[in-house]
Amino acid sequence: KKEGDPSVLIAEVLNASTRPWTMELRHNIDSPMKKGEKIYITFDYRITPGYAFHCYWQIESSPWSKLLSLRLATDPDAKKNEWQKCMMVTENFLDLPARKTSLTFHLAEQKGRLEMRNVTMAAFAPDMPLESLPTNCYPVFGGDYYDNDWRNTVLGRITQRRTGRLKV
Repeated sequence: KKEGDPSVLIAEVLNASTRPWTMELRHNIDSPMKKGEKIYITFDYRITPGYAFHCYWQIESSPWSKLLSLRLATDPDAKKNEWQKCMMVTENFLDLPARKTSLTFHLAEQKGRLEMRNVTMAAFAPDMPLESLPTNCYPVFGGDYYDNDWRNTVLGRITQRRTGRLKV
């Protein structure tokens, strides 16, 4: 490491699991969060080809409700060993006391290696326009990443039945 370079966290997943949370990185948010604040999360990451991991901002108690959810996989257009940057923003819809939520990464979906650096989570005033913060990742809001899969399937079936042929 050169002087001034950011520290890098390295996680090596040797055993995949159907429960990706069996290996996780989690950091409790030490400050209270106010309803209406804009929450901006950014980090750099590098992963081995074929690997994927999940990022959550979640409530720190059962049933571990997700306030933000994102799955990140290998970018086929990325150059080998190139750092990727994730930048995402959401609005906080709850008043939350300190240590009630966490920024969490579930790692055990697949075998592989993850390197992370420059992880930040910042709260901005409620009057800050969401579009003023640069983003390149678009998380699922409320619910787990996989919730979107079954929701999209069900919504597709509903649309198909609603717009089906009708004989009179």
